[in-house]
Amino acid sequence: MYIEYYSINGIEYARIRNSVRKDGGVSHGKSTTLGRVLDRKQLIFKSREHGTYQYDPDTGERKNPPDDFCLKIVRKNAREQLIVDFGNTYFIDRYIDQLGLWSVFDAIGYGNPDSFKALLCYYILESRSNAHAKDWYEGSYARIAYPKALLESPRISDMLSALGGEIVQRRFFETYIAYLKK
Repeated sequence: MYIEYYSINGIEYARIRNSVRKDGGVSHGKSTTLGRVLDRKQLIFKSREHGTYQYDPDTGERKNPPDDFCLKIVRKNAREQLIVDFGNTYFIDRYIDQLGLWSVFDAIGYGNPDSFKALLCYYILESRSNAHAKDWYEGSYARIAYPKALLESPRISDMLSALGGEIVQRRFFETYIAYLKK
């Protein structure tokens, strides 16, 4: 069993192939498509059936990609979008930076700090559900300030689950109390 990479219209895809030796020749059995290749080294793929996932060739398991993975798919015919709402997010970012609170938030230790910072700005500015976070992000200065943010709804749920742990909360409050004592 091995992973075979192939290209269609300049886009790289992967599939699992089984090869069997018979009578001095090699025959390939049925293959399983993994999907579009997002990161060849980390074996991260995207498919319609499974979404974005990391494949483990030893167990055949499909896992969530690492927290620090940045999904970046560029379409060939994509147009550059430069129209953004600059004001509110820029103000919040600069204000938190001026107060020195980013170091407190960084102490939380979430894998993708851009996602955390963008979601923080979204919650401060918007009262809509998480399903609208990606749309807000694409039209906001947050897209420029936090380019590696992943604000798809399932990723937000994973992030909130990770941030809700007692260890993370203790780490935050220890850092925040030390910040207040300054």
